[in-house]
Amino acid sequence: MNRFFDQFRGDTFDWPTVRGGQETDLNLTMERTEDAYVVLADLPGFEREEIDLTFEEGTVEISATHEVDEDSHYRSRAVFDRITVPDDIDVEALTATYQNGVLEITLPTRAELTESGHRIDIE
Repeated sequence: MNRFFDQFRGDTFDWPTVRGGQETDLNLTMERTEDAYVVLADLPGFEREEIDLTFEEGTVEISATHEVDEDSHYRSRAVFDRITVPDDIDVEALTATYQNGVLEITLPTRAELTESGHRIDIE
């Protein structure tokens, strides 16, 4: 399954992202069901409002930033990843949910192919 997922992540995006001097990894898995691809992203410690999820030009982009300012100490954690999706995705039917630190993105498949860019709402 990892080999299957790696072909959609692609070598171009297969590296840890560095933001603000912090190296961050986003733990992603992808499953293929009968009528969709399902991506699971582990995002413990983030609030739903801190997660940004977009689809544009054949890629799903996940980014999240958590900032804490307590007792004159500022901490920030950021994660980022891009997933190149297959051509048979129904881009108008993408959905996402976030529960218990896990972001689940459902990428339904369809026979006809179209592509457009837009935000994906997280429920």
